[in-house]
Amino acid sequence: LARLRRAARDRLGGSGLPGTTTGAVFAADLLCWLTSRFPGQLTIDWPNFEEPDRLDPVLRHALSRAEQDAFDGGLLSTRDWVRIAAGPPAGELSWLCAQRPSADSAGRLWAHQLDALELPVRWRLTKAHGSVTTLRWNQAPMASRGIGLRRTSGAPTRWIGQPLEDLVLLTPEVATAAIGVSRAALAMRGREVHAITAANPDEVYLADLGEGVSAVIMGARLDARMSLEANYGYVLFGNGVPIGYGGVTPLFHQANTGLHIFSAFRGGEAGAIYLQLLRAFRTLFGVSLFLLNPIQVGEENEEALASGAFWFYHRLGFRPVDPGLRALAGTELGRRRTNPRYRTDRAALVRLGEGDLVLSLPGTPHRLFQERWLHELSLAVTRSLATGDGPRRNRIRQLTTHLASALGVRSRARWKPEERDAFTQLAPLLSLLDLKTWPASHRRALIGIIRAKGAPQERGFVSACQRFPRLRVELEALARRSPDAGRT
Repeated sequence: LARLRRAARDRLGGSGLPGTTTGAVFAADLLCWLTSRFPGQLTIDWPNFEEPDRLDPVLRHALSRAEQDAFDGGLLSTRDWVRIAAGPPAGELSWLCAQRPSADSAGRLWAHQLDALELPVRWRLTKAHGSVTTLRWNQAPMASRGIGLRRTSGAPTRWIGQPLEDLVLLTPEVATAAIGVSRAALAMRGREVHAITAANPDEVYLADLGEGVSAVIMGARLDARMSLEANYGYVLFGNGVPIGYGGVTPLFHQANTGLHIFSAFRGGEAGAIYLQLLRAFRTLFGVSLFLLNPIQVGEENEEALASGAFWFYHRLGFRPVDPGLRALAGTELGRRRTNPRYRTDRAALVRLGEGDLVLSLPGTPHRLFQERWLHELSLAVTRSLATGDGPRRNRIRQLTTHLASALGVRSRARWKPEERDAFTQLAPLLSLLDLKTWPASHRRALIGIIRAKGAPQERGFVSACQRFPRLRVELEALARRSPDAGRT
């Protein structure tokens, strides 16, 4: 469980988590799913669990008043009490996961508490489908391969710009099966992507990338979505076998993304597959800018440094955002052209891995929305909430009422519950804009964007934001006015 939690933090597979989103990722969610999917295989590793009584706050959610004397009496250890409470048929870990409170707020608290324990878990793999060597998704596209490596024709950016025709929204039944295989593929390797752990069966797309390779692209559940960015995870399949994974977070006309190919499947085709994947993202979300965070090319990532990942992405068209790093890349490239045997040393790779990379499609008029602005917008909301008296929830209610007034929304009674929730979630941020000065048509457009955030598929939210450029302009201006602008 600790490995899953650390993997969720590193953003390597969840480039779908740029900025400040990892707090919403619970390894506890994945753990509960695993115990139901692979009953009897996962157990609490008591010998390696230091201070088991730290589990007590989690157990109290399931404790009845009549049990308190034995639970608090000190005659039984936490392990002994759990063994008695779980009973022989259930198994201790399965029983523990089944005690998660059903109420949303209590359930989130329970998951936070269990997540913080870094509970040691032992997974005994069997010959069943729950193993790396036997896991597969039989509904994935299949194809026989000829001789030679997969190739793409023309400049990488022009290839990405060509629409991908074989891209479909899966039915919830088929999507659920794909989600299950995807979660298992990552969990077996101690990895986690937020949008896959909290995948939405109503928004799972299958992209056929050709020659037996496909991508299952999963949106996040309504309760697990981010504020401004849309959040998606993906798993790559080769003839039904999971071969890699990653995440993508569309924001206006850009998408933060990354790629991780499982070690057994690495080779000369990774670049061609990644270009096809970017092509799928371009088709699905209409983005024209692709962003890579430093973790993908070297920052705190020894694997990326050892493989020279910077040059892998550079060959595909990615370039450093920072002018100084772009100049360094040009110098290193010149040395390689002069001396074919020259190799960039580790110090230079570390330096090149300190900044974001961006790939721009030809002719795009759009500029990059800096990721640090998301941080500054978030802090602006925190400062706004700090100005009210009493509980913060009262201030949030005030801002929600203020936003409704500014937009001319008299009643939301006929809205879907998910749309009303999206309105409340976005209110603290959008209330910082001077909306009363906007034309009525612009306010109506913003209302449509808010409601799209609560739709079954978040893809519509991305499109709505792209059709209304004023929102991006206003949010950028707000971020630039932040007292923290330029410090992060």
